[in-house]
Amino acid sequence: MKYLIILNIALITLFSCRNGEEVKPTFPNTPKECPQIVEEQNAPLVVSFREVEAVPYWDTSNDTTQERTRGIRNNNPSNIKRGANWVGLDTMHTDSTYCQFVSMEYGVRALIKVMLNYDAKGINTPKTIIERFASGRASYISYISIQTNTGIAEPFDYSNTDKFYLLCKAICNFESGYYLDRQTFNNAYSMIEL
Repeated sequence: MKYLIILNIALITLFSCRNGEEVKPTFPNTPKECPQIVEEQNAPLVVSFREVEAVPYWDTSNDTTQERTRGIRNNNPSNIKRGANWVGLDTMHTDSTYCQFVSMEYGVRALIKVMLNYDAKGINTPKTIIERFASGRASYISYISIQTNTGIAEPFDYSNTDKFYLLCKAICNFESGYYLDRQTFNNAYSMIEL
């Protein structure tokens, strides 16, 4: 039922915007603007996802521990499941499903190691990365593609640290709402040999 309502809202928004009418959503947090239309109104509808603005991050600066997401509480912003014996694991494990790290740098380091392992196995497009990492939800694949400005089936350049940062930042944001800043990424990247 929830998906049917969301689909109806999306269709109403899309067609209302296409006809030039202003959309007034009745549900909280629904988009107030339609995606940018690239072609003429009489032509087939083509939407440019490259023009979609980045999703704002969840500001965790004033949160208490209880209000933070599970990934942030665990210092595991990418929600890596337990199994491997990662460097920096917290000895006081209270989460039975996901790893808990002593600091955010170790959690990000684990994500970097996973991504570099994927690269060694040839898993290097947003589609194959997310299919392997998170069962390939279409919304997740599209989000990663948009945030990294990489086509869904376009090979990702792991050697470009700026693009690699954007990939890790997008994964952390999608998984737990964590805004991965460049300094934390650089600190974690410098620890990958541990």
